[in-house]
Amino acid sequence: MVLTWNPDNVNVPAKIVLSNGNRDATFQVTDNKTIESDYSRSTGKYYFEIEYVTAGGSANYLGIGNAGFTTNALPGWSADGKSWAYYPDLGRKFHSGHYASFGPTGGVKAVGTIYMFAVDLDTGEFWTGANGSWFNSTDYDASDPAGSCPAMYTDSGISAVAMLPMVGGQNIGTNLRSYLGYSELNYTPPSGFTVWGGIPPVGIKSKCLTAINNFPLLGGV
Repeated sequence: MVLTWNPDNVNVPAKIVLSNGNRDATFQVTDNKTIESDYSRSTGKYYFEIEYVTAGGSANYLGIGNAGFTTNALPGWSADGKSWAYYPDLGRKFHSGHYASFGPTGGVKAVGTIYMFAVDLDTGEFWTGANGSWFNSTDYDASDPAGSCPAMYTDSGISAVAMLPMVGGQNIGTNLRSYLGYSELNYTPPSGFTVWGGIPPVGIKSKCLTAINNFPLLGGV
């Protein structure tokens, strides 16, 4: 299964332009806007990645939300309680308009950064990391989502409901690329997790082998 950003999103093409087979989303205006995956999941453990391809400004929110989230708002920032996000500009996590520091101090944001996300839709746990290592509340963690690495969020609102990977922003020119299938991945998902949408090719490797032991990718097999 090949999954991409949703070409039927209301913000396309006036506010968000899709390219690269709908895997790249480039923001066009400064008001709030979000684009989501074209496929949802409601049970199981999944993994996906998002790359920061082009710098266009600050205020980028990367995460997940349920199918009822309005895409003229920002993931995690919206007060409707339907989304959870990492804000790389300052290293914060956002949900329902509230935030707290999470991960390395000051955030992790540079062109080429690969953000990793793992979600357990049965327990409501949601993890994030970057470039092969997972985050804890103050730094990188020595473990992974399959081990002792703490979830960014544990919330019953994440479980047993249709969820979608999504990105949002308030800037012009930022390009965020989705990696929702095994053949596209930069890192191997933790053991027990399935990619959001694909079957793993033979010999796929991770740059951080300690971070891949327990989760499938956010697209299923």
